[in-house]
Amino acid sequence: MQEDIFDLLDQVSKGAFSVFNNLKYNREESNNISRYSCTEEMSKTEKEVLSRRLSELKKVDLIRTLKKDIPMEGSEHVYHFHDPRKVFIINPTMIRCLDHKEAMYLWEYCAPKGRK
Repeated sequence: MQEDIFDLLDQVSKGAFSVFNNLKYNREESNNISRYSCTEEMSKTEKEVLSRRLSELKKVDLIRTLKKDIPMEGSEHVYHFHDPRKVFIINPTMIRCLDHKEAMYLWEYCAPKGRK
């Protein structure tokens, strides 16, 4: 049986679940691209905690970090992200979006080596 979003969220900490909700709330509905939103400057410790929580979400394949430049298939268009370390894509098979085909392409393009 294939895992669903609830199975995956059950594998992460409460803090990582909270980070996922932040990303889900701030995502672009067209393609699931999201940026973590924070109301104030984070301390070094808070940044380290956020990094661990993002790693948890990546480990269960709920999010992936976007590459800096992603060429679109069959087009001269290139997605360019100024700071891809802060931009993520939410798994489009878990959270549906308006342009599912585009989101799936971005998701697969950003897969870690050996996971495509």
